[in-house]
Amino acid sequence: MIRRSLTLPLPCCTLDSYGPSMFALGFGVDPKTKDHKVVRLAYVQGDEGYEVPPVVEVFSLHLGSWRGIHSAVSYNITEYFWSQALINGVRGIRRIEIAREFSGASPINMSAAVFGGSLTILQYDSRIWASSCSIWVMKEYGIVESWSNQFNINLGGGVVLGDRGNGELLLSTISGDLASYNCGAEEWLIMEKWGTKDSFYAGSYTESLILLTEGNKGLGREASMVSSASSSADEESGREDEGV
Repeated sequence: MIRRSLTLPLPCCTLDSYGPSMFALGFGVDPKTKDHKVVRLAYVQGDEGYEVPPVVEVFSLHLGSWRGIHSAVSYNITEYFWSQALINGVRGIRRIEIAREFSGASPINMSAAVFGGSLTILQYDSRIWASSCSIWVMKEYGIVESWSNQFNINLGGGVVLGDRGNGELLLSTISGDLASYNCGAEEWLIMEKWGTKDSFYAGSYTESLILLTEGNKGLGREASMVSSASSSADEESGREDEGV
């Protein structure tokens, strides 16, 4: 692990400049320029709700600044926990037809994800404090007939965070526990991590040899312990020298 961190400057669209907004973030590396980039979509609150299209900005690590992106594409808000999915290397906006069983269903109760390498729709029974979630998977990408209802989970007010890749899902419970759920056995395993049910986030990533050379280099927990131990040893040695 490189253990580097970088604090980004404020984007142009802030509370002071545009007023209240809700936003979604994306992060990645441009394979051609090897430039780390952050994409931010800010939906500004208007008199009749959040406005579309959003204010789109991209931060370039090479440039060290944000720049605005203007597009004629019309964006819709997928509101439930601001999910996003990247599959088959697709970049930008692409229209995918969802299962016909979703006809008439409220889009704010749905969330996009990638489970087992397949495009997935999480359909909650309620936008807030959902008691159940249906997991639909597109087994053949782009083929609407391949949508299949794989699992139905009794959440009891929790949230599905992602796929662990071993037949289990990562969830947060209504009480703020992080949990692993075995879909086949329908068994829960509470993990020793706590927060609020909406405070957890899980995202997939692709390993890369492109290193982050900018930013501050931080010490890991082990290195910090060694550093603290060395400092303590030096202080004790100093006290002994003073005593002599």
